[in-house]
Amino acid sequence: MGFVAGDRVAWSRWWGPEGVENTLFSGVLPDPLGEYTKFLNRYVRQLKDYAACRALVLMGDPGMGKSSELEAEVDRRRHAGEHVEHLLLRNFHTPGEVRDGVREADAGWRSAGSPGDLVLALDGFDEPLFAASSLASALEGALGRLDRSRLRVLITSRGSVWQEALTKTFARWWPDPLCQPWVRHPALSG
Repeated sequence: MGFVAGDRVAWSRWWGPEGVENTLFSGVLPDPLGEYTKFLNRYVRQLKDYAACRALVLMGDPGMGKSSELEAEVDRRRHAGEHVEHLLLRNFHTPGEVRDGVREADAGWRSAGSPGDLVLALDGFDEPLFAASSLASALEGALGRLDRSRLRVLITSRGSVWQEALTKTFARWWPDPLCQPWVRHPALSG
């Protein structure tokens, strides 16, 4: 969410596919739910509208609210009864710790006997102090060992750090064209 003097400003965040040009009014995204403006940007949605997607990458510049949006989605999904494991990637110091964290999250889900999917919310792909390519390899290996038919992945990252190799892996694992990694447009709707 946005911040003003330390307080959160409650505004809607909108997400859409990377590379799609949106119509802006004076540099601002018009309300996607407006009577007429709803026809302008057909591909923007709120994050909850992508709940059926197996993998989503929330990309944006630092301070754009990716982590806040992820936290809200984690809360929403938990309240809906989904098993969500929220991992802060900045807390991992090596690729091995990342693999162990994913393995522990899977073990927690299995021991809970959750009937639904395991949702892994991975915050801050751009924050560990080791190479992003090493993180991508660690995640690909760790996630590849899980039951991908019962796995959902949400990741936040700056677009400049994101590893395209993971995009290709996710597209191969979950080939739904509507659920490829998505980026939040930098213009906000109030």
